[in-house]
Amino acid sequence: MGGTDSTLQNSEANYFGYRILNVAPSSPSSSSPVLCTYFSIITSIHTPSRPLSEFTDVIRECASLQKEVKLEIFNLKSRRRDYITVLPKPSPSYLGLLGLTLRPTSYYDDLPNCLRILLSTNDFLKEGEWILGTEDRNVDGVKGFEEVCEGVDEVGLYVYNGPLDCVRYVLFPTLKPLGLEVGEGYLHSLPEEYRGTNGKSEMRREGRKGIVAVEGGGGEEEVGEMSAKELVKAVGKEVEVKNEETKGDHQPRVELTAGVEATTKVDPPPQVEAPPQVEAPPQFSE
Repeated sequence: MGGTDSTLQNSEANYFGYRILNVAPSSPSSSSPVLCTYFSIITSIHTPSRPLSEFTDVIRECASLQKEVKLEIFNLKSRRRDYITVLPKPSPSYLGLLGLTLRPTSYYDDLPNCLRILLSTNDFLKEGEWILGTEDRNVDGVKGFEEVCEGVDEVGLYVYNGPLDCVRYVLFPTLKPLGLEVGEGYLHSLPEEYRGTNGKSEMRREGRKGIVAVEGGGGEEEVGEMSAKELVKAVGKEVEVKNEETKGDHQPRVELTAGVEATTKVDPPPQVEAPPQVEAPPQFSE
C-alpha cells in the first residue's frame, strides 16, 4: 500500500502546469487556434529548453532579446498535446508579455469532477451545460460547488456548452435561490462525443447586466508570485459588474441524493417585478 500511495503522489506531481483563464484579443497568443480557456494548460517550455518553474524568467528573457518561445499545451478535453510559438512583447492593450491570464494548477484527473446542469430556471446557465470551475479552483463535485457559493454574492464560473463547443465565463449571483439541479459522477462527466476537439473560448463575460466585454489579458510575468484571484483581477480593461443587492445570510439549500448521480436541487427563484432599465455600460476601445 505504501508503494502504491507513493507512486500515485509522484504521478500527480508530474501533472503540474499553468491553466489558461483568459486570452487577450490582439495579443501575441490570440492568433493560436489551439488555445481554449480553462481546458488549455501550459505544461512545459520546449524552446528554449528550461524547467517550467523558470517560466516567468524565460518569458522576460525572450521579450528582452526579441526571441520566440515555444510552449507545450495540453488540452484536458481532447487529451491532445500541441505546441505554440509566441513572441513575447509588451503592449498598452493588454497586461503582461503573452496576453494570457494564468493559474498554477495540478490537472491530474481533473474533468471527472465537473457538474452537468440537469435543470435550470435562471437566466445564466443552460440545461445540458457543464460547470467546470472558477478562477481559483475546480468545482470538485456538488460539495465543492456548494463551498464555492458560500459567503459570496456572485461567483465567476467557467461553463462549457457541448453543442457550441465553447467555454464561456459567467458571473453567477448566489444571494437568492440558484434555480439549479446538477448531476455529478461518471454518468454526468463530459462524454466522448465532445472530446474530439480542443474547444473554443467565448471572449466575453456574462453577468446580471448582460454581456460584459473583456478587452485585456493577464500578467503572466507575475504568475509565480500572484494568487489566482490577483491574476484574474489583472485582466486588462473591463467594465465592472457590481452587485447592487443587499448582502444577507442566505445560502443555497442543497439536497443530495445518494449514489454516483448525486444531484443538487435548489428552489427556483421567486417571481419578481422586472428591474428598471439601465444604461448600457460604456464601451472601451482597444
